[in-house]
Order: sequence, then structure tokens, then C-alpha cells
Amino acid sequence: MPEIELESFLVSLSKSLPAMEAWVQAQAGLAHSASRPVSELGFSRLGLYFRPGFLASARVVVVDRVPVPPLRDLGLGELAEFLDQDFRAITYLDTYFVRCGEEGDEALHMHELIHVLQWRILGARTFLKSYAAGLAWKGAYKDNPFEDMAYRLQEKFESRYGFSAESEVEAALKDFWRESWILPG
Repeated sequence: MPEIELESFLVSLSKSLPAMEAWVQAQAGLAHSASRPVSELGFSRLGLYFRPGFLASARVVVVDRVPVPPLRDLGLGELAEFLDQDFRAITYLDTYFVRCGEEGDEALHMHELIHVLQWRILGARTFLKSYAAGLAWKGAYKDNPFEDMAYRLQEKFESRYGFSAESEVEAALKDFWRESWILPG
């Protein structure tokens, strides 16, 4: 991604947040009837990392094309390169969208469930603002602190290392606060 002038970006981001939040809520709402609780997917290992109530309340929907936010239309053209990726999945609030053919990948579900936790702990506006700022600051999708966290925990999951996903995310987000990666909405 090209270098972004952060101060002006943060001004644009603050102006765009209400529309972005509305778009996210609409996506999650539209998908609700087609989604199902993660607990119904029958994965054998996710229950070792998340509480049963969490897996019953997080939702997943399989789609032909993963919905990405209209960043240009929302005044965030600086992040347009983010849209050029071929996403396997994306999370909005407590619902994540998985591209058809990818729904059997338990590690992918682990990754997206980390994002569900991030959304829940931070709230929609703070998550959106912090995630977008992370893209702008770091310049690449995988370097975004929220993606880095999800990929690190996905790797631990894949190596069969046992841990509480919720505790790990909460601890990492506390570090983010100290490092100023969290921008209150």
C-alpha cells in the first residue's frame, strides 16, 4: 500500500466511521437468516479454545463472494488497495463470511473467531477505527496488528498448542492500548 499521511487520514476516518459502522451492521443483519452458530459446524477442536456460549453466539455464513466495505464510497480511498485481495473470509461484528469451498478449514474459522472477539471486546466503532488506522500505519494487510494477532493465534492453533483464545486476545488488546494501537471511537 502506498504511504498514507496519517493525520489527514485520521480526520477522513473519523468522518467516515458512522457510515462504515452502518454498512457493517447492515451486512451482519442481512446475513443473519442465512448464518448459523459456529457451534453447529461440528468442528472437533474449536471448543478447546473457546467457551461453548461464545461458539453458540458467533455466527458464520457461507457466501460466493466475501463482502468487502466500499471504502472509496466511504471516503477512505487511501485503503483501496485493501480491497484488491481475494479474501477467504471476513468478520463483521459477531458474524463472519466464509467463501464457498473454504468452510471446512477449521483454522480459518479460528482466525475469524479471533476477530469476533476483537469486535466484541472493543465495540464496533473502536474496532473499525483501530483496524483502519492499523492498515494505514503498517501499510500491509498482514502487518495490521489485528491481523497479526489473528494469524499468530491461528498458527498456535494449527500447531495444536493449547490456550484460551479469549484470554490471549484480551491480553494482546491490553498491550495494544499501552502501545496506542487502540483508537477510541
